[in-house]
Amino acid sequence: NVTDNSAINPDDYTVVSTTGVLFFPGGTVNGDSQTITVSIIDDELSEMAETLDITLSFDVPPPSGINMLDGEGIGTILDNDISSSGYEEEVTIICGDELPEVPELTFMGGCGDYDVVFTEETEFSDDTDDYMVIRTWNVTDACGNMETFQQIVFVMQPQLEEVFIDICVEDDPINLVDYLPTGFDINGIFEVEREGTYLNNTTFVPNGLEIGEYKVMYSSVGGTCKYYVDFYITTNSDCVPCNRDEITVSEAVTVNGDGINDYFEIKGVEYCEFTFDVMIFNRWGDKVYEGKDYKNDWGGYAPNNSFGSSGLVPSGTYYYILTINGSEQPLEPINGYIYIGTE
Repeated sequence: NVTDNSAINPDDYTVVSTTGVLFFPGGTVNGDSQTITVSIIDDELSEMAETLDITLSFDVPPPSGINMLDGEGIGTILDNDISSSGYEEEVTIICGDELPEVPELTFMGGCGDYDVVFTEETEFSDDTDDYMVIRTWNVTDACGNMETFQQIVFVMQPQLEEVFIDICVEDDPINLVDYLPTGFDINGIFEVEREGTYLNNTTFVPNGLEIGEYKVMYSSVGGTCKYYVDFYITTNSDCVPCNRDEITVSEAVTVNGDGINDYFEIKGVEYCEFTFDVMIFNRWGDKVYEGKDYKNDWGGYAPNNSFGSSGLVPSGTYYYILTINGSEQPLEPINGYIYIGTE
């Protein structure tokens, strides 16, 4: 007769009590053993050891000379389920962050006296740049029961970052490395999207650029972590002084096709909203040129060939008057002399 003698819930017995026949063959002597089989529920719950009462009795008179000194016994069911606590099974970090320390696991259940083999490996995939760090504890107890515990650290690649910068066209150049997000690798490659962008290695040069938006793309893919940044750089003219004193005018025009001083030019306020009306006179007061919203495109040409030869005004000194438009406050016209060489 076998009877449950524990208060554990749930217990590991299929029934509360059971009976059966234990047969001792002839020739059995003191010290020989027989086996009693108890059916248990092999769940996966870590439980304390449980006991059961065993009672032996003769159903019929024993043979002559056979005595039972003590038919009472106690059996023990040891748990074969090993459990652990004190760790997260899944952890997610961003590539470049410090890998979490290996947790100290506490094991319970089973027969105790645990032998632990720990391994850590990195697993990559062909489908993504994300990867996993897999930590494994293989645990064996004194009874030979085995259990495996794992912690998976998911290492996610940083997302594409966007950096927005406003800069004046007369500001000093900036090193885009200084604008990379904290923790990003700084040894990647910068590429421009728009032609005419002034990028000297990692340095963005605003001087001379048109007002508008420029995109610079950064990537660093040489290591385990992949970094991508899109810079959106907007140039403005906020720092540009727009006043009459900044305007410079050509002192000479030499019409010889060498690309130097070929045109009468007004400079210094390219980023201002000024427009100019220009009139140019010869020494006798005759107007040889007049232009509205002047575009720096007059190179000594005579109107309707009315002066000089070959469509050019004669070489000599001329007088100009510039009317300035577009200023919030009216500005005095600029006048002066210019030498024009056409021979």
